[in-house]
Amino acid sequence: MHFARVLRRAGLPVGPRQVLDAIRAVMAVGISNRNDFYWTLHAVFVKHRTQREVFDQAFH
Repeated sequence: MHFARVLRRAGLPVGPRQVLDAIRAVMAVGISNRNDFYWTLHAVFVKHRTQREVFDQAFH
């Protein structure tokens, strides 16, 4: 997943488990709604509030 590599390069600790969790979560929720897609990936990759800015920059 390209987005996971972007997050990793930006300094977030993203491992194989988070990538698989993100894929499963997106498959369950879908990608038809950008807001749902954002919050689904946010729930998987952001583990501390200090990581949100990095996530937001990568997502937008």
